[in-house]
Amino acid sequence: MGNNRLLILSVFLAVATYFSNPFFTFENGINKDLVSYWDREISTIKNTCKAGISMPTNVSVNFGETDDAIGYCQKYSNGFKIVLNEQYWYHNLDGSGKRQLLLHEMCHCIFNIKHNSDEKHFMYPEFTKIDENTLLNQLEGTIKSSSNCLR
Repeated sequence: MGNNRLLILSVFLAVATYFSNPFFTFENGINKDLVSYWDREISTIKNTCKAGISMPTNVSVNFGETDDAIGYCQKYSNGFKIVLNEQYWYHNLDGSGKRQLLLHEMCHCIFNIKHNSDEKHFMYPEFTKIDENTLLNQLEGTIKSSSNCLR
């Protein structure tokens, strides 16, 4: 009986340690290091879609394994997750690059936007940094025609 209690206590402590680790802290499914970026881009999108956006409530944004990509969107029947390459995020992107990458993935997930063949467009499949004014103009033109951008 004592061994079972010890085993249960060990499992409990391992789980508690895992979920108290700051690298795995989430706010509404958003990694704590990504919350400020997420909030900013949701606000940008809401300002573009004056009447709001239609978005599922089951949303996850986190760092994880992305194979050769720097990010991807995985859609589910009741929501989506965005997974970003952590090394690329911290070592290759400045603030505007992070914004562009997150908006790119958000457009896939929220608006069902496909890749664009113009290599100077933020929805081009390979990351090519563009200036923020161009990014915001392209974003507006891209999402305003989506049915998830309420009018």
